[in-house]
Amino acid sequence: MKQDVLDVLMYLFEEVAVEGVELNIDDDTVVEQLERAGFDTPEIQRAFRWLDDLIAFEGSALEKSHVPSIRVYDRQEVLKIGTESRGLIQHLENVGVLDPLIRELVIDRLMALDAEKIDIDDVKWVIMVVLINRPGFEAEFAWMEDFVYDGGTHALH
Repeated sequence: MKQDVLDVLMYLFEEVAVEGVELNIDDDTVVEQLERAGFDTPEIQRAFRWLDDLIAFEGSALEKSHVPSIRVYDRQEVLKIGTESRGLIQHLENVGVLDPLIRELVIDRLMALDAEKIDIDDVKWVIMVVLINRPGFEAEFAWMEDFVYDGGTHALH
């Protein structure tokens, strides 16, 4: 079974968070649950480091920003994050799901994944993980959750 950080994160999001259990990555029961689900310890540790880095960003005082910006991707980002994925990020910023600061956090977390190429589903899941605990982004998270699970393209209200 091919596993990567995103597989572990998706499992945590779908199985642990849905159960209403507060996610504490230092909790041995979470590690045991992941191991019982078939994830390898090194992959679990990489996923927790990824989350630790996300939490470090979340600890900073980021507030919603409505200042328009233009994002120029560097060569490594272009190679890893394909045209369709970059287009989705731009679209989500245009409709107000992402602001420039959250967009940068999403791109940083995408680049931190082990994958050589990032597909559009990876982008959607990373955005959900980034938005889930961002104060003030509850509506954006709910919109994104509908977008991921329903596969629809609907307007943000």
